[in-house]
Amino acid sequence: MWARRLLRGRIFYFALLGTVLLLYLVPQHPKSSAPSQQTPQVETAPQQRAKWWPAQLEKEQFTKLIQDEPLLGGVLFGLMGYIGLIGTAGVALSLWDLIRGNLKHWFRFTGPSLPGWSFGDLWRTTALTIAIVGLIPLIHMLSPSVMVDAHLWGVVWMLILDGFVVLAVVVFATGKEASRLKVFGLMGSRLIPSVLTGLRSYVTLFPWIFAVLFTVIEIMRWNGVSPPMEPIQELVFEENRPSVLILTVFLACFLGPIAEELYFRGVVFASLRRYTSHFWAALLSGSLFAFLHTNLAGFLPILMLGMLLANVYERTGSLSGAIIIHVLHNSFLMAMGFLLRRFMA
Repeated sequence: MWARRLLRGRIFYFALLGTVLLLYLVPQHPKSSAPSQQTPQVETAPQQRAKWWPAQLEKEQFTKLIQDEPLLGGVLFGLMGYIGLIGTAGVALSLWDLIRGNLKHWFRFTGPSLPGWSFGDLWRTTALTIAIVGLIPLIHMLSPSVMVDAHLWGVVWMLILDGFVVLAVVVFATGKEASRLKVFGLMGSRLIPSVLTGLRSYVTLFPWIFAVLFTVIEIMRWNGVSPPMEPIQELVFEENRPSVLILTVFLACFLGPIAEELYFRGVVFASLRRYTSHFWAALLSGSLFAFLHTNLAGFLPILMLGMLLANVYERTGSLSGAIIIHVLHNSFLMAMGFLLRRFMA
């Protein structure tokens, strides 16, 4: 396969990274700030920055909104019921595992060995990702005829990046062994057991992830630090165009989880696992996963989630459980974000 041979050659990487450096070093002519009469005007995102958490929500306002929009009230009570059910089940499962001594099973792995990713594979996929991160904004900067606002461009940029990560990992995976994708557990008999194990593990950790999140947020508030927004949160709370919001949901709830699991668990964790213990491999890959989400308040909860996903992957030998957990987690956060946005309107 020509793509596999190309991506495994050193010359390709040196040429690609050299191109990125050269293009950034060459002075570029800035775009004219005054739009011409022929340039189509694109609707821009709202300029006023919304707060991601309401300072206060009057009881009368809340009650009136529920009465005026019964469907909104149904969604609210459904999500509250989901939180209550999963939170209660998580505490119960945690106590059960503690009493029965089942916590040791979280660190005892009897499943199949992980794919034999090397640091060379990790370097290649990371170099490709860095190169595409550098090239995409440059292409946008060098295209004065394309008038795209920051919100739309941000979504398109992340879609291209995640799609490229999926493509690169799949190319490398199929290049080593004919059964490499099966070893990922994305097909075959490991799929269902991995999903069931993943769901059980996620429910167990669910209340503690959000307990840590709210504790960190309160500590930041006590110290006068405002919880920061992630780029996805900015889109959810500030964007009004349905097309951009649909792309955001697709990115956060489908393509993003697949790309991140293939890279962070399928490549980074598996590469580190060849040379170190499960704990350190999960901690290092989870720390990178949390750091790249650029959210100080969410670092510890995202780290916990990343270590859980690595744990499920190694226990089951399949990425399917990790991907399902990631999709469910992001979908829940997106649903809460859109609901909160509606109450803040």
